[in-house]
Amino acid sequence: MTGTVGDGPRVRGSRPKFAVTDLLRNTSTQARGTDEMMNAKLIEIARIERDPEQPRRTFPQESLEELAASLTARGVLQPILVRYDSAADIYVVIDGERRWRAAKIAGLAKMPAVVVEKEQSGSERLIDQLTANIQREDLNDVDRAEGLKRLKAAMHNAPWDQVADIVGIKRSRIYQLLDLLDPAKVTDREREAIQRGTLSEKGVRSVLRHLSGSKREGLQRMMEEDKLSVQEATAAKDALVANPHITDETPVAQVVEAIRQMRQEARQPRTPEEWAAERAVIAGGARLPATNEASVAEALDLARRLQTLLVAFTDATVSPVSPTATKRLRTAVRRLREATDLYLDQTP
Repeated sequence: MTGTVGDGPRVRGSRPKFAVTDLLRNTSTQARGTDEMMNAKLIEIARIERDPEQPRRTFPQESLEELAASLTARGVLQPILVRYDSAADIYVVIDGERRWRAAKIAGLAKMPAVVVEKEQSGSERLIDQLTANIQREDLNDVDRAEGLKRLKAAMHNAPWDQVADIVGIKRSRIYQLLDLLDPAKVTDREREAIQRGTLSEKGVRSVLRHLSGSKREGLQRMMEEDKLSVQEATAAKDALVANPHITDETPVAQVVEAIRQMRQEARQPRTPEEWAAERAVIAGGARLPATNEASVAEALDLARRLQTLLVAFTDATVSPVSPTATKRLRTAVRRLREATDLYLDQTP
């Protein structure tokens, strides 16, 4: 017999239909508010390959071996993200290459992975990978810069403004990163140190690029071996520039020793006269001038005049001065900054 509901016939006693996934659904209290993921798999590691467009290029061996030991002891706790390449019949890593490499070292046969089913173009995958990696602290700035360069190419050489919008990085910061790939601005040795994690991009940009020759190489060695902060490295750089006995041709070992000696002396208390004599502000054994109300007024007047002149030198519309004069002025201003810091630190 049949009955009707509204205008449509219905077979009496019929039951609603269920999909197979509904029959397999976990209905326990623990599963409340969750959904099953049908694309999570345990994949043979031999069927997984790295993506040649992956922005990250550097994987320190020591770090991989430490992770491999952890995977051996505890297993892979976080699945990697892969896509299926039907043409090659392999799975390609989207995110988690470090874990995949470590799993190979550990000798694991399989590892958990989430398979992304969405079809993406090469540029779309690169955008996704680069964006994800930029948010990771363990992507070094050289690899980040190379990834940005490849991304621009994948976007048909779009303007850097568009690249900056996609990855969420300021254009000025992108230019700073791209400088790392310029051999005229950064040496191969410095790039390799950044990739190892023993040197920072800021350290190269703010400190080392202001030096050349053995002074640059010696300070880099100190920054790596003694783990100098950018502030400490800047002080060492200024001391090198102010030292007339250290040149670009001085042996690197001698530069390193001079920096260590200067840093040691800097920790020792000195009189103002000794401080000034070391920087050739006054002759050795000479006395600093007496300070009184008149000298305060003179200092204020000189400070105002110096501020006006320094700002004037930054005006691109005025006639430029010679590179030699500019270099001498920059050295003098650095020494003035040291004296200013000393005054601010020593006075209430």
